[in-house]
Amino acid sequence: MKFRLTVFLAVLVLPASFSQAVVIHLEAEDFKDGGEGVSYHDTDAVNRSNGQYRPSEGVDIFEMPENLGGGYGLSYAKPGEWFLMSGDTAPGPWVSDPVFPEAGNYIVRARVATDPTSHAGNIFHLEVDGAVVGIHALQTGGWLNFGTFTGITSAPISAGPHEVRFVADTDDYNINWIEFDSEIPPIGSLRNEMPAPAPEGGIGTMGIREVIDNGLIGSQDDCYESLKSGGGTIVDYTASVLNLHDNAGTGSFGGDVPFGVVNEQHRERGQIEHLSLFAQGTVRIPTSGLYTFGVNSDDGFSLLFPGHEFLSAPGDGIKAQLVALTEGKALTSWGGKGPSDVLGVIHLDAGNHPFMLTYHEATQGAGLELFAADGARTQFDGDFQLVGHPSGLQLVPEPSTLILLVIGAFGLVAYGWRRRK
Repeated sequence: MKFRLTVFLAVLVLPASFSQAVVIHLEAEDFKDGGEGVSYHDTDAVNRSNGQYRPSEGVDIFEMPENLGGGYGLSYAKPGEWFLMSGDTAPGPWVSDPVFPEAGNYIVRARVATDPTSHAGNIFHLEVDGAVVGIHALQTGGWLNFGTFTGITSAPISAGPHEVRFVADTDDYNINWIEFDSEIPPIGSLRNEMPAPAPEGGIGTMGIREVIDNGLIGSQDDCYESLKSGGGTIVDYTASVLNLHDNAGTGSFGGDVPFGVVNEQHRERGQIEHLSLFAQGTVRIPTSGLYTFGVNSDDGFSLLFPGHEFLSAPGDGIKAQLVALTEGKALTSWGGKGPSDVLGVIHLDAGNHPFMLTYHEATQGAGLELFAADGARTQFDGDFQLVGHPSGLQLVPEPSTLILLVIGAFGLVAYGWRRRK
């Protein structure tokens, strides 16, 4: 079988933690017993493996090379084919549904390889008791060039056994395994974990780091790992607003500018793929109350105000989620979407508040805008302004920068006083 995951999601709040880390690993070739129309549907009755593993079944199984760990996987997927995943392992029988030891929402990972001639990847989806989990898988460059791509369950899964159905929506991919993982990426600690610190914002600016040439970036998971690794081609700079577009005219605001990797001539405009970005700054909140922050992105992002929680994500719940982290609750879109607005409502007291934003672009267009308006809004309107724009919420120095400025100001005053004496 051959695949890609586009995430069909509802608005949800993930639990801050499970009582223990839970990872449910399911090998694709260990689908349930039962035969055609019962435990699987295949468009032909031929098992296209070498016949060494489950030769009586009509699902297409292939043998994994030893340099990829050996074992087996599924291949030759066709639209409409499906199979039920089993919680049992070799040598079988494969009769049990996967068991989820704890209730909650799970990150879903799929290990797939795609047709080298495929333009962007392929689509399949999972159904957990009928609830859809989609995953956007990119073109990996070859049938045996496996990558791991990510989605998330659209509703909490109760503890106990559940039917997990794999459904092929297009063709041209191979699949090795599926995992359900309870651990949520800790984006709130990115600032401390990055080997080389991202640039800090100054007076009226935010610091931005862009990373390319650091592997396939198909999800926020990949984005975090790329940013933390310190590898790839890195471009650091500061900007007064986030209004970046690889193809002009795709966002909610005019005056967009190219990404840093284009300005530094690492990419031609319109050719950005597999990019990770980290932005940080401090925004001044004039009066205490509710504020609505918005991100227009292609593909995914996470926005966090450390120590604070986004309260709601109004609008299209397919694209927006609230993700509980150790340092607050982030507004998140996991990706697999074109340019569109995602809004989040948060309460902030008057004063200066640092924020962190991570963003990734997979393939086929890149764009990122960060904007805000006062009050609790449910849709984009003319009151929104880019964060940092003269008509919007203002960016101020981070506390460490502010201390240096104050020290410098006192130094200048002292110097002037001495000169007057």
